[in-house]
Amino acid sequence: MRKYSDASSEKFAGFAQETGKPIIGTTLFNRKEDHAIKNLQDIGVPFLPSPERAASAMNALYRYGIIRKRLETEHSAI
Repeated sequence: MRKYSDASSEKFAGFAQETGKPIIGTTLFNRKEDHAIKNLQDIGVPFLPSPERAASAMNALYRYGIIRKRLETEHSAI
């Protein structure tokens, strides 16, 4: 079962690389309680303790993307 969990974690984390989009998870468990969460966190997928915090993090990433695009556009116009 653990091999399946490891493979699934790696495949799931690979979606971020394939799509160029971040992945943020939320869980009621911590890395000590759930091996899959530990694997995903070790690979670099952040897991937050509540849906509200995950939504806040996604909003921050969205705002960052807007600012970054604006700066790139301004820089290319120079």
